[in-house]
Amino acid sequence: MHGEALGRLAALRHKRAELLREFNLQRAVWRAAEPRAGGELRLALAARTMDPPVTSREFWLAFSANAVECLHLQHEILHAAQDCGVEVDADQLHAVQERWIAACMIREESRPSRGQEVVDVAVLSVLVGQAERCAVDSMLQVLDALPVR
Repeated sequence: MHGEALGRLAALRHKRAELLREFNLQRAVWRAAEPRAGGELRLALAARTMDPPVTSREFWLAFSANAVECLHLQHEILHAAQDCGVEVDADQLHAVQERWIAACMIREESRPSRGQEVVDVAVLSVLVGQAERCAVDSMLQVLDALPVR
């Protein structure tokens, strides 16, 4: 394993850990918001629960951006692991790349325009679901066990 590649993998893992802390906080707030409330009301409740409180649009933008970034980092980590000599399943790598690209497109198409407060809650749920699957990815758990500095 090359020192430079191991350093990059360590940096990506550190960035992922930081991102997951923020994502998990947002996800906890989202889940704690009244699940029986309609999507827009649930989003408003979650947004107001943040510290400091934010608008529904701001919460949607931040939470969806973190969800997409989780997928992006998964892709980057798998590539970095390959550079370190770890065997990564090509089908898995391709599937991760497709999920990441699709999430980027979905987020961009659904992104609320400036001043628009109504957002697509269903899209947020899809993006969060994709990121949740990424957070428990078995390959990433294996890579987390790699000794890197």
